[in-house]
Amino acid sequence: MTTTNLAIYGGGPLGAESLAANLDDLRGSGFTTVILWSFHVAANGDLAFNDTQGIVSGGVYGGAASWPAQVAALKAPGSSVTSVWASVGAGGVSDFTHVAALIAQEGIGPDSILYRNFAALRAAFTVDGVCAIDGIDFDDEDLLDVDVLVQFATLLFGLGFQITFCPYNAPSIWVKALATLANAGHLVSWFNLQAYAGGFGNDPRQWIDAVATVVGTERAAQFIVPGLWCYHGQSDEDSRCPSSVQSQFASYQAAGDGLSGGFLWLYDDVLRFQHDNPCATPATTAGYAAAIAAGLASASQPARPPRTAAAQRAADAVTSADVAAPPIDHVVMLMLENRGFDSVLGLLYGPGEAPSHLVPAGGPGFQGLLTGDHPVQHAVRDGRTISASPAYGVRGANSPGKDPGEPYAHVNQQLFRSTAPPYAGQRPTMDGFLQDYCDVLGSSASDEQCKQLMHMFSPADLPALSALARTYATSDAWFCSVPTQTNANRAFSICGTSLGEVDNGYYPAGTRGWVFECDKFDTPTIWNVLADHQVSWAVYYNQPYPPIRPFTAPYTWLAFPRVQTIPDAWAHFKKIDQFMTDARNGALPAFSYLEPAWGGETKLGYVDGNDYHPPVDVTHSEEMLREIYRALRENQAAWERTLLVVVFDEHGGTYDHVPPPWGATPPWGADPNPKLPKPRQYGFNFDRFGVRVPCLLVSPWIEAGTVVRSPTAVPFDHTSILASVLDWKKIDRSTVLGARVAGAPTFWHALTRQRPRTDDQAFPTPHGPALGAPVNYGSRFRLLHLPSGRMVSSVSKGVRYWFPTLGTTGVELSFRGGYGAVTSRSTVMLRTAEAAVNAPGVMDKPANTLGAWRDEHDCYYVASDAYQPYQQQQWAVVKVGARPGSPLRYGDEVQLLCLYPDFLGQVLMSDGSYLTTASGARDAWRILPMP
Repeated sequence: MTTTNLAIYGGGPLGAESLAANLDDLRGSGFTTVILWSFHVAANGDLAFNDTQGIVSGGVYGGAASWPAQVAALKAPGSSVTSVWASVGAGGVSDFTHVAALIAQEGIGPDSILYRNFAALRAAFTVDGVCAIDGIDFDDEDLLDVDVLVQFATLLFGLGFQITFCPYNAPSIWVKALATLANAGHLVSWFNLQAYAGGFGNDPRQWIDAVATVVGTERAAQFIVPGLWCYHGQSDEDSRCPSSVQSQFASYQAAGDGLSGGFLWLYDDVLRFQHDNPCATPATTAGYAAAIAAGLASASQPARPPRTAAAQRAADAVTSADVAAPPIDHVVMLMLENRGFDSVLGLLYGPGEAPSHLVPAGGPGFQGLLTGDHPVQHAVRDGRTISASPAYGVRGANSPGKDPGEPYAHVNQQLFRSTAPPYAGQRPTMDGFLQDYCDVLGSSASDEQCKQLMHMFSPADLPALSALARTYATSDAWFCSVPTQTNANRAFSICGTSLGEVDNGYYPAGTRGWVFECDKFDTPTIWNVLADHQVSWAVYYNQPYPPIRPFTAPYTWLAFPRVQTIPDAWAHFKKIDQFMTDARNGALPAFSYLEPAWGGETKLGYVDGNDYHPPVDVTHSEEMLREIYRALRENQAAWERTLLVVVFDEHGGTYDHVPPPWGATPPWGADPNPKLPKPRQYGFNFDRFGVRVPCLLVSPWIEAGTVVRSPTAVPFDHTSILASVLDWKKIDRSTVLGARVAGAPTFWHALTRQRPRTDDQAFPTPHGPALGAPVNYGSRFRLLHLPSGRMVSSVSKGVRYWFPTLGTTGVELSFRGGYGAVTSRSTVMLRTAEAAVNAPGVMDKPANTLGAWRDEHDCYYVASDAYQPYQQQQWAVVKVGARPGSPLRYGDEVQLLCLYPDFLGQVLMSDGSYLTTASGARDAWRILPMP
């Protein structure tokens, strides 16, 4: 809070039956915050307001239909009110005891009654897309359990509410809860301090000193908002006229408290007594707001005196670490290929969404495609200029369809719009991505094919990667180690150095000239260090490297020959199937390194891998990620002692908007003449980082919705993994693997929980949404053929193609090719989730997207392709009887119209047990949820 916060609590007069009559009084009062007091939680989780009005039960809002709009009207233009809060609890009630029991029984996951009821509350009070209730105020005066406060707040933060505390006593409890939440990336907005009716100390100074240990001395005074009682009759010493309220706040300021806010208790009493009291000035709502404001403004706020002994003791109770180091026994590292952060996770949090936890707390919000500066990309082609900005959703699962530029000169052009090296400290403009991709494709490519680079994957396109990132943690400030391609970056992630190499092929390992070029980095690896310290390790690989060539060893064996000097080294190299077995059996080593199946385009054609490398179809990549996670989750005891790190080696020419920073530490530190096998390639100083890439941290010790950044001024890069592993095993990193590793930040602060989660299924088997729920791109559904009563069912393998059939059991389908809600007349692609059509083959792409084709009468599945037009796979989904743009919902009756010019407007229809299209057909389909 940086402006004056004038708050007022109110009960009955703010309820559904009375608020309309009091709107004008409150909006013109001068109060900036209105707190609805009080919401009560019953033993079964039901929510009621002011003891009399039932609000939510069983996840359904049952309050007055007019109340949310009335509450929203408190903040209408011209009103002094800018925020509205709902207070839970009071003195002498059992609300938090009920909360504790419900959390103990059901946890705080989406299926718990607390979650469902407060989600229903938020949904009901969302008016014109904005929730009228900004946050929840905790008025716990009885239970005062830190763990309950933290878990309840965590649930509410996850729903998008802010939190305030309203303490009456027990400062050590409240401040410890504040500290625990702050360590988890959740910052409580402020304390509404009850400085009346015997409230602890009635002196804000003690609380200011206590919270300073968490929020800092600069913010502490603004964090405490003391409250006083209005006039409520002559029989109570806490009864105050406006003049007394002003005097008390003035005395706070004269003592050097430096407050910036105050609250009044209680609006009910203001209305009850304002016309019958002995106050010199009328005890009106506006009069009290003016009195608090005048009292706060009455002093120059000199520096506060030193802490009292009592305040120091209260502060000391929370200065120690509130979260113990999680007991991790297994770190699993999976390094994938060639995707910039924005290109795959830039839409992780959509409009109106935000991470639940920023770690460390207090930084900027999520840095994705909906934030920051995204310069329009321009490219000159044959004397013409084409332009493109980030587009949401991809045309094909292999987007952008061809492999973008990866080497150093290409990255320079993407970042600085010139292939020449930048001058020291030059700020990247991040506007050369489209130009570089056009140059890579050449003049034979169309403008539209070039612009595919600027199509970004949405969570609907990458459900596995996105689910893990949202269920656990991702970093939006993780940079690859070198602004170039694979080998140098993988070397930094394993050795902390690339021995001066920038581009692939500087230290060739016998594969020179091939797309899958390997280098030999003759330098110690993390495995050498772990072996020297008797720490167990293993490399699990999908296939020998490179694919389609007669090599018999994995990439890491070829690229890092020092690992071969470890006694019995080959025994540590195992196939990925063994990883799945070891994970399920709880038999993983301390450090596991996973190699994906390598994919891409070669001189011999397309190779289908599972490493996300463009132009690999990401279907198999997503499935591999699911399988790894599921194998780890299958053994609960081992899972609770495991951390999975998923990171991409480089951006590979795909888009990101955040300029990579300078100031990287070279592996040899300040030595101007490092001893290297060859001179530094291109004279590169290794003093700047590469482009931002995704990194996920997956563990039950991590809160859902976490976004983690470096706790130091040095940003994360791949050497942070090495630094974290070495610190975890208490190995002095100042003596091994170079200066970059020695100074790299670690990520252990992301593991904030005091106990492992049990609600952390990233890929649960969800119940289908209810009929009437909206259908979005990526939503799972079945398609019922209305004339026949049959559903789109399992595929039939023809001579050349996979044909969907009609049957009694519907398969999982989804609409792809867009972002957000599907509406009538939207262009969609119809995709099946059947495993049969996604079976991997070295040269095969998964055939899973329905099309109408000239070479067959019946429709069949083919892989989507961002580089090919494939209008055969594009359909207009038309909601029967609805206007264009009407939202599509489960249960709706639709027709699917082919957009392929040769069959334009033809309707998807049945053809016996198969599907075809025909002009004039009237076949309709019903969209049904999955069972």
